[in-house]
Amino acid sequence: MKRKSCRPVSEQLESRALMTVFLVTSAAGAGPGTLRAAINQANQTPGGDVIEFQLPSDAPIRPGGQALPPITGKVVIDGYTQAGASPNTSTDPSVNNAHLTVQIIKNGGSGPIMSVNPRGGGSRIRGISFINEGAGAPSGIEINQADLVSVDGNAFGAVGQSRLGAAVRIVGGSRNTIGGGVSTTPALQNVLGTYNAGVELVGPSKHNAVVGNLIGRDTYSSRVQLQAVGVWLRSAATNNTVVKNVLYKNVTAIKNEAAGNVIEDNTIVTA
Repeated sequence: MKRKSCRPVSEQLESRALMTVFLVTSAAGAGPGTLRAAINQANQTPGGDVIEFQLPSDAPIRPGGQALPPITGKVVIDGYTQAGASPNTSTDPSVNNAHLTVQIIKNGGSGPIMSVNPRGGGSRIRGISFINEGAGAPSGIEINQADLVSVDGNAFGAVGQSRLGAAVRIVGGSRNTIGGGVSTTPALQNVLGTYNAGVELVGPSKHNAVVGNLIGRDTYSSRVQLQAVGVWLRSAATNNTVVKNVLYKNVTAIKNEAAGNVIEDNTIVTA
């Protein structure tokens, strides 16, 4: 009997990089187990990483006047991994019932609480309450020349002179998404209140999306807090999308100083 010849077959296997998980177990401003240490570790580890939270209590993280290290590698920082946290489930865009148990309070200083640099593109920040106190005009989160960053399911607030900054500031980045919490994905909605601006885009910032956020309310309460501008598109911030946001009692709800931006289907509440 003649044997059939068999040709060896080479099958290409999918390459998968395992994500490294770093745990935040201390609310201290610095030292082992802190958020500062976890960001530094993630920055030094190649590939996409995850920062999760196992804090012993709901005590806020206080980095002091010094900003946290900038994010320089792709990472997911997930506050919803902390015990007791739960995302928003309300399909009413004017109501947010999220419960955040990770809170970061920065006291003074000019830098943002958290920042993402170009090499941190593709990162995601979710499930955290950001609060600025004291002097200066810092932002909550600043995306600096980074692309494809997602900021969703967070809350932002400020007191005193810290209100002069922006809750989220994009400087020169593209294809970043702030929110996304329309009726089918309420967990993505951010609550942005008590800053000079809810979201500020500084050029050249292009093809970013500000979608489905609740802007102008105090952090997860029914209290309305006056802001100067809800969403501010500065002169070189072009071809961005601002849709399906609810904006409460801003002096100027949406300030558009640039061309090519899509602004539609936003709800502006003045009373």
